[in-house]
Amino acid sequence: MDPRQEAAVPLPAAEGGSRNPEITMVDISPWPAGQGPSKTEDPDEQQFDYSSKAENSSTWSDYMRIFTYSTLTDRILLGIAFFAEIATGCTLPLMNIVFGHLATHFSAYFTFDSTTTKEQFLHILSQQTLYIVYLFIGRWVLSYISMLIFRMTGLRISAKLRSTYLKALFSLPVQIQDTLPSGQASNTITSTANVVQVGISDR
Repeated sequence: MDPRQEAAVPLPAAEGGSRNPEITMVDISPWPAGQGPSKTEDPDEQQFDYSSKAENSSTWSDYMRIFTYSTLTDRILLGIAFFAEIATGCTLPLMNIVFGHLATHFSAYFTFDSTTTKEQFLHILSQQTLYIVYLFIGRWVLSYISMLIFRMTGLRISAKLRSTYLKALFSLPVQIQDTLPSGQASNTITSTANVVQVGISDR
């Protein structure tokens, strides 16, 4: 029955006159006008916003929670990639040091009173050049290893995230899934997993 009930209450006849044949509808609802639950609303039912428009605040722990979807192997590989990336960055200043030594020997050989022989100069020149080549090869190998590991780990974590999202989505009641806009579930899982994958791959 509608909580806002209306009752037909006849008005009394005025003194010295006949009774009014009309009946006036009087509102006897327990709530003020314009308030209270509607006919189709349940006052005990709580409404939750499951749409993508819901505003959520993110903390640092939420970002770190992404790595909880990784396995022990993924974490070991991430550690290797982390140190490989550090070693890649260290090769650039080492190249500058080697190039500085090479420039110093050039200056020492071409001065007027230089005591460096041609054989010594060529030996030093070959040695410093090989150092630069080795550093370049090491930088390329370390950079390739770190990039490959980050890409593989990003794919594995995003795949685990997709699987967990689908399990959580299918465990929801059907009436909650009906409140989701059309295509939101697929768009959310695709866009979120891609963002996580790109974020991990690009460090």
